[in-house]
Amino acid sequence: MKKLQKALVMILSAILCLSFVQSTGIQAQQTEPEPVTDSVRKEENFNRNWKFIRRDDPNAFQSDYSDENWYNVCLPHDFSIPYFMEQSFYTGVGWYRKTFEISADQAQSIVKLDFEGVFHTIDLYINGEKVGTHQGGYTGFEFNITPYIHEGENILAARVDNTWNPQLAPRAGDHNFTGGIYRNVNLIT
Repeated sequence: MKKLQKALVMILSAILCLSFVQSTGIQAQQTEPEPVTDSVRKEENFNRNWKFIRRDDPNAFQSDYSDENWYNVCLPHDFSIPYFMEQSFYTGVGWYRKTFEISADQAQSIVKLDFEGVFHTIDLYINGEKVGTHQGGYTGFEFNITPYIHEGENILAARVDNTWNPQLAPRAGDHNFTGGIYRNVNLIT
């Protein structure tokens, strides 16, 4: 009996509420859900039009640094390519630089650089600011470059070091330990 009374009270409450709304002219506002904007991931091959020098230069990260005498290369690239023509493998530091454009849409998005492989340590700079470091020659990784880019022309500089490091695998093996950005790079928006 109590359940029946509770149900009747709820029904009467609903009827009274509807009557009040109708008599006062108050209309219930039905809100439309916010439109969902599709988040689209765009991936652009970033392998063309790099500059390279096989030496360490402490100023190469700076935006206004002149790389006009550097080699023009495309990725994937190896410090010792063509390795079969050299008497030994180069061990040390090499620098890569790339000038690239960021559109207005990209400048309003999250932008990352996806490296599929660098042997073995990279320090990445965008527009003269250090973005980060990655160690490990056989793992892919990403750098979020959003805070460092702007609409228009941007300068990327990458210091790559293949000097033997006992903390990084592989420490030995029957293969060549050359250096460089030896796998693809993609710009992710």
